[in-house]
Amino acid sequence: MAFSEKHTSENLKSSLLEITENWGIRKKIVACTSDNAANISLASCDILERFKEITTDLSSEKSVPISKVILYSQALITYSTQLPTKDLTPQYESNPLLSEATFLDHRFKKYGFQNEQSFKKVKEIIVNKGKLIVTKLRSAIDQNVSVPAVLNNIGKENSIWQEFDAGVENVVQSLNPTATIIVEVDKYPQEPPIPRTQDPLKWWNNNRQIYPTLFIMMKKRLCIQATSVPSERVFSKSGQIVSTKRSRLLSKKVEQIVFLNYNLK
Repeated sequence: MAFSEKHTSENLKSSLLEITENWGIRKKIVACTSDNAANISLASCDILERFKEITTDLSSEKSVPISKVILYSQALITYSTQLPTKDLTPQYESNPLLSEATFLDHRFKKYGFQNEQSFKKVKEIIVNKGKLIVTKLRSAIDQNVSVPAVLNNIGKENSIWQEFDAGVENVVQSLNPTATIIVEVDKYPQEPPIPRTQDPLKWWNNNRQIYPTLFIMMKKRLCIQATSVPSERVFSKSGQIVSTKRSRLLSKKVEQIVFLNYNLK
């Protein structure tokens, strides 16, 4: 969703709450991307050439850009060491959203971190969040496990499956959220990374059953836009549609035309 910069903070807050409520997504929002216009500054014009490729890539709408922020920041920091400034040394690896996205992008994982402690920290965060997800899913998991037949056989002394069924029941009942997510988090980094040019979303779709908890977390991280450029494109498209010859278009009609024009490509 795109919002005009001309709104005051109160108007923007009211609009956001109203729109998210109307769309039924109030509890589904995982992040908001802003251009941070008031705080944007460049330390030196010498590095502008490096920004072209990075800006183009991070502003893409048909790929996953959020997980590349840490790697690109590292590249810029390395290049800018020759410049007389200390302004280009942001600690992006300590940002939860960025570090989790990098970890959950199968192209990068642990290879996207220069600091080993940052990698260990994000693993710890992933485990803690994963435990909550597993706990919430336990009831659904228990319902999907075929336990009724197990319970029916237990107590029948003549059943040849009595010992086996009792063992299965014990395993089902002893499922531990912490152990479950730790197994996923430990196994996932051991997988060989896919080539950088491949789509990580396709890999996750093929492996969603192997890493079910991480898959849920991935959907809430790799969906985040790295920049506000996509919303700026919507503003530009609106300016092309509402011209002097079409100045009497109602706002609702403009919204519908922009939506169709932007999505029917």
